[in-house]
Parts: sequence; C-alpha cells; structure tokens
Amino acid sequence: MKKRITVVFAVFLLFLACLIPIRVFADESELDSLLHRSNIVFVTDESGSMKQTDPNNNRYDAIHLFLGEMANEGNSVGSVSFGEGIVDSSEIRELNGQTAKDSLLADISDQQYSNYTNIGCGLLEAVEMLDRGKNTDLDSAIILLTDGNTDMPTAKKKQESQELKAEAIERARQSGYKIFAICLNVNGAADASEMKQIAEATGGEFVEVKSADDLHDVETLFNKLIFNSFEDMNYSNLELNLDDNGVVTTDFTIPGVGIEEINVLFQGNITNCELTDSRGNQYKSGDGASVAVDGANFYLVKVQNPIGGKWTATAYGDPNTTIRLRLLYNSNFYVKGEIDAPNNTRLGDTVKVYARVGTSEGIVTDVSRYEDMNAFAYISYGNEMNEYPMKLSGEGFVYELQIDREGTYYIQVGASNSEMEDKDDEVFEVNVNNTAPVATVTNLTAHANVWPFFGGKASVELEGAALDPEGQPLVFSVDSSAFKQDDYVLEGTVLTVNKFSIPKGTISVRATDPFGAYCTFDVLYTSTNIGLIMVILIALGAVIALVVIVLGIKAAMGKALLGSLSVATFDSNRKNPPMVKDHGRGRIPLAQFYIEDTGLPSGCKFQCDGGKAQIWFISKSAVYSDQTVSASKKIRIPGDGMEIRICSDEKMDKGIIVTFRSDKADVF
Repeated sequence: MKKRITVVFAVFLLFLACLIPIRVFADESELDSLLHRSNIVFVTDESGSMKQTDPNNNRYDAIHLFLGEMANEGNSVGSVSFGEGIVDSSEIRELNGQTAKDSLLADISDQQYSNYTNIGCGLLEAVEMLDRGKNTDLDSAIILLTDGNTDMPTAKKKQESQELKAEAIERARQSGYKIFAICLNVNGAADASEMKQIAEATGGEFVEVKSADDLHDVETLFNKLIFNSFEDMNYSNLELNLDDNGVVTTDFTIPGVGIEEINVLFQGNITNCELTDSRGNQYKSGDGASVAVDGANFYLVKVQNPIGGKWTATAYGDPNTTIRLRLLYNSNFYVKGEIDAPNNTRLGDTVKVYARVGTSEGIVTDVSRYEDMNAFAYISYGNEMNEYPMKLSGEGFVYELQIDREGTYYIQVGASNSEMEDKDDEVFEVNVNNTAPVATVTNLTAHANVWPFFGGKASVELEGAALDPEGQPLVFSVDSSAFKQDDYVLEGTVLTVNKFSIPKGTISVRATDPFGAYCTFDVLYTSTNIGLIMVILIALGAVIALVVIVLGIKAAMGKALLGSLSVATFDSNRKNPPMVKDHGRGRIPLAQFYIEDTGLPSGCKFQCDGGKAQIWFISKSAVYSDQTVSASKKIRIPGDGMEIRICSDEKMDKGIIVTFRSDKADVF
C-alpha cells in the first residue's frame, strides 16, 4: 500500500539534529511516492460566463501560485480547458524547475472562450490523460474549476455531457483519482451540489467561493491537501505595513529539519523580496539559491533545503501600503507503522504496534529525538474505534495490544504535536478465530427507466452478495457512492437508487460480520432517460409540423401579384385618390399603400393568389365588405376591376375601396 505523507511538525526544530538514518526504500520511485509527489491535471472552464465571473483572469494567477508552491521537482502535471467541447489540452509531463511550470501555465492561460459548459467532456479527458501519461508510482488528482453547472445548447447534448461526467466519475473512482472541485459561484446562480457530488464521489474536496479574488486561498488549500504541505499558523495572513521608504522587515522561525522547501508568500503588490537565514545567508531573486514567482497579486520566494532557526524577510514596494505574509512548508517527513503479531494469533496474545518517523534519508533510528512528539494507535473492533497513546521505547513508539476478545482488529498509527497530525494510510488486520467476509458477486447491477414527472428507481437485494466463512450474519452499509446521499436508501439488505442525479454510477457496499471484519463490493446502477426519448420524439414531431408550415408559407409567399391593385380611402363626404401597386409577392401589407385614416384594424394584408384571377384581403379582426353578407376576416377581391368597399363597421361609411385588375386573359 502506498504511504501518504502528511504534515511535518514545527516542534521538530530541535528534533533529529544528530540523526543517523537507515535507508529503507526499494528505489527512488518509492521515495517520490512518500515525499509528497503527485500527478495533477488542471481542468479549467473557458465558457463565456467566465468573462463576467472572473474578468481579471484570477484563476490563472491562482494556478500560478499552486505551481509555485508545489515542490520544484518530481511532480507530473497536465491541463484540460473546456467549453462546449475540449478547447485545448496539454499532456501530463514531469515539471522540474520554474521554467517548466511557467511553460505549462502559458498553455493553460492562452485560451479562447466557448459558449457552453461541458463538464463531463473536460473531466473525462482529464481521466484519460492520467490513464495514458501518469507516473504510476504516484497518487493522482484532478483540480476542476468552473463557475457553473453543465449547460449545453440542447437537451440531447446535455444528456450526453451528463453521461460523460458519469463515466469520468466512475473511472476516477476505480483508478483512485481524487477530484478537487472549485465552484466560482459569484452570482449565486450555480447549483454547487453538482461540484460537491463530483468531489465526494472520488474522495476529493469541494470548495465554493463567491469571488475570484478568493481563488488564491483555495489553491493553497488544495496544495496542502494533495501534497500534505502545511502552513505555519503563527504567520497566517500576517499584516505588514511598508514604511515611507517602501520597505518592511519581519522575522520568522522555521523548524531545523524536516523541511524540504519553504515558501514565503507575500500577498499584495511588492516589487522585490530578500530572505536571510539564521547563518546570515541571503536569498534573492535570480541568485540560484532560491526561486521567485511574481504573480499578479502575490510574490513567492521558494528556498529548497533551508536551514532551521530565525529568518528575516525584507519586502520592497510602494510606501505606506499593506501586504500579508504566509509561510507554507513542503515537508519530507512521514510516519510508518508496523506490527509484530504471533502467527495464528489467539486469545491472551500480545500484538506490538510500532510507529516510526522517516525522512528523505530513511527511517530515523535515534529515538531520543522523538521526545517532543505524541503517537497514537487507532484500533477498530466491531463498531468500536479507540485511540491509544503509544510509549516511546528503544524501537520507536510502541503500543502493546492485549488480545482479550475473538474477532478482527484493524490497526493504524499516527503521530502529532499540539496542532498537526500525520497518519499512516496502511491498515493492519489481525484475526483471532475469525475470518473476514468474502464478496461472492463481481457484477451486481440494476437498471431503471427514468420517466418524465414520475422518475424511476432501481433496487438490488444484497443478501448473498457476500458470505461469512464462519456463517455469521452480515450487516451492510454504504462505504462510498457516485450518487448524492439523498439519491439512494439502504433498508436492511435492499439498496435502492430513487433519483438518478447522474445516468450511471457505482455504490460501494461494505459487508461487516459481528466482529467488525469486512469486505467491500460495488453495485452498478444504470438508467435510460425515457423523458429525453420522449422529448426527442416530440421535437421530431414539432420539426415535421414546422416543415409543413414553412412549406405552406413558402408556397403562399411564392405567389406573385399578377395585375394592378389600387387602394383608396373614403368616407361619407369624399373619396381620396387611389394608390396603385403593380408588383409584389406573397402577402402585401396594407401599410405599403401609404394611406391613412382607414378605420381598419392594424396589420391588414393582401394575399396574392398567383395564377388565379383574384386576391384576398386578410384582417386580424372581422370587417365588412360588398363581397360578404356578414363580417369576415378574409375577403375575396375578384380580378375584373370591380370596386370593393371594405369597412370596419356595418354602416360602411368609412374605409377603403379596393380594385384589382388581373393580367390573366381569362378574367375578361
């Protein structure tokens, strides 16, 4: 099992000064795994809305800071930019030195905006990038940054994006890729639950921020979570005021050993910085002993393998301005556990549990340097979880577990000081007259048809999916899930997905015997969106109907005015001169005759009838004419030159006189 390094302890200032290490690594790849190295893929949203939520491109500056803070060598990093599809990508590669980091940042930030947000497409590309290019000796993580939810131009494309997202989550779960998600929810319109689900399903972390200015803090947080670096809280956001000459100086203390790199971060606008260590050595930009990273609103100085003690930082910038100081340490410590258990452990036996500290040089054997630490053994038995203090001995920290009950014991070790904690990921299993359950099914599945308004659900009977060798009853629980917590319910031995927030996904189930021994297995739930199928059918019908209407309109609009059409206004006192039109096609608005005060409803038109010796007068409201007995919205105008009066009321004392003389010979 890979060991995860976590925080190094500030109390190690006096710790290990004269240590004699013993190397215990198989090769350098194992050491890289222990010393905070990782595969990372950035997945950044380049949809058009980012112009409003992040107008100053703070996301790139935050990535700049993340890359600057992480260890200068040994990490493999790639990037994916997405909108409606993949905008751009840079294959994962090992980044050694700031020049390589800056090159990747240039690839990430040189993008064009896209119209929509295809989260599934971006995530799946990141997963596939890790599959084909990761360093297999390292853990892997994806950092997703978006300002919204999946948004595509059609329901079909959105469903396809959701399916890609479900595929990405499932493959990330199976491969152990953690997804760290940031929702830049500036206007509050985004449903943060989508990002939260992606992170929780893969064992990552989710953070929602309301301002792009806060992205720096989130990237630093993720740096700590992924690389297990730690921040000296004594200098967390320490305010410093530059004097009238634009200079400020402050002292800080760092541990004497255990620090691979120190990152001195100034937030605010400064022009330069120099550091002086406890021996008087100075570190300036470009001196070869340090790395300076100058961001839009930060200045970072990195020193590798720093000596411990009191340091001084001097910052230069605009006079009488305020900046903030933060200290982030990349450590090279880890805690390693070990147990000494008799073969075929029985009641009354003693199991010795050890915890030792390691560095990049190996396990520390001078245990006199352990005195400022506390170590604990974390022991699970049945439903119990207990934490036992470990004692310092000549072999490191030790705890003696007395076996007084039959069953299965799960053991981990950790070490801490007053603020920080490091826990070995390896879990040791000790069985006493008991054997863990065994999964009997490898392809447990269920399917649901999701109907509009009614939804859909799928259930699985878990009884028999795992068996206990001693024949003891098993209790089932959900270990992890690709679905949201309110999507599913476990009642006894029946696991039901009631709501499909993603089209498919697995739920990992734990089967536990009465002594706490367990096994896990996956249940795959899939669905068919019947609603989408119906939408497609309805849309197809609408398209057909629209085509028919368009063809009808086109046919009507294609008929020309074959003759001379004159229109004149009249009232009870006089008849005005007519306005004549001898060309046109389709529907000719009455307004084109430039006559006023007709008394008729607005929007009246003449409909040409092509080869037929007639036209039609069309009104939104019923009107009266010489051609009809009662009011009508459609009145025929013959092509024989007859004058036809059309009025808005039945008295026929105000309106228009229409005359149409057709060019067709058969009219006469």
